[in-house]
Amino acid sequence: MSFSDQTLMCSDYVLDSANECERLERQAVLDGLERHLRHLPKYSRASALDAGCGSGSMARLMASTYPEWDVVGIDFNPNYITCARNQSRAASLENLTFEQGDLRALRFATASFDVIWSRFVLYFLTKPEEAIEEFRRIIRPNGEIVIALHNWSTMSDYPEDADLRDRRMRVFTSIVDTQLAQKLPSILSEYGFRDVCVEVELDRVYSAMGAVGAGSRRNYAEVLQGGMERTVQSLGSMAAAEKFISDLLAYLDRPDTYTYSLLWTIKCRAPNDT
Repeated sequence: MSFSDQTLMCSDYVLDSANECERLERQAVLDGLERHLRHLPKYSRASALDAGCGSGSMARLMASTYPEWDVVGIDFNPNYITCARNQSRAASLENLTFEQGDLRALRFATASFDVIWSRFVLYFLTKPEEAIEEFRRIIRPNGEIVIALHNWSTMSDYPEDADLRDRRMRVFTSIVDTQLAQKLPSILSEYGFRDVCVEVELDRVYSAMGAVGAGSRRNYAEVLQGGMERTVQSLGSMAAAEKFISDLLAYLDRPDTYTYSLLWTIKCRAPNDT
């Protein structure tokens, strides 16, 4: 996979793999995606964008839950768009479309959307402010933006394994901006958004009391394999990367461990005028 700056999602999204759409669909089930609907505004009619839609699971949920909405899903990776379109056709959702596009240079007209949703995306981008600037351009006056991100810097484990935690944070910080969630409210305010608020909750995918469940363990393993190139870079060798993955999964398999990660959902409203 190329790490050239000439592409956005294909380069910055380092978890890309041939099976990533299938993993994203399984992760949506593990996460209980329906619970995130409570963060969306209750408009009777709206034009909504799922920015960085991946396999399209949230876009499909929005379109099926709000049949009077016009929902668009966008992702840079054309393979994900193909997957999302196939899933949408199977669900017969006529109010849902998918487009390939770059979050830094969206092809939508100014003030095109009432709602923008983005989940587990912006912390992969080298310059997330460029996407925020585009969100500011395409959102309508008083429109609402909802962004969901893990705050990886708060991930905690017990019993503590200082060496494993150090390696995990070295790996995570090579893949995403682990502190973007806590920086984002200020960034949004700087771009003129108002009524910025944050809801913090326990993430259901990467948190476990005792041995991690089979579905979450598989998700962990697939994520770690997807990020292998960055893991090797951050730890110095393939052997060190493979040992890290083995050690982390062994820790998560233990019945006496507890690990949790916090999910931040950041909401804001566009100004009254553009």
